Amino acid sequence: MPINLTVEMGGAFRLDSEPIKEEFERISHIICPAIVFPYLREFVADLTIRPGMVAVTLPPTNFVEAARKRLAGEKRAKEE
Repeated sequence: MPINLTVEMGGAFRLDSEPIKEEFERISHIICPAIVFPYLREFVADLTIRPGMVAVTLPPTNFVEAARKRLAGEKRAKEE
């Protein structure tokens, strides 16, 4: 049975002080997604197993590497 699943998830994070731009980038692109992602994985697995299907388990994500690739792509785009 094919399925089409679109899930949008977010989180609200409170910082005690305003970080510098580089630190904010790290927090918003690496730390916050790494905190929210396990809940998304569990939600998708639970949502797909409830109707009797095999659970869809999202693969682990390396947010550090994803941020590094995003920054490299932005750098290349600026150079072009």
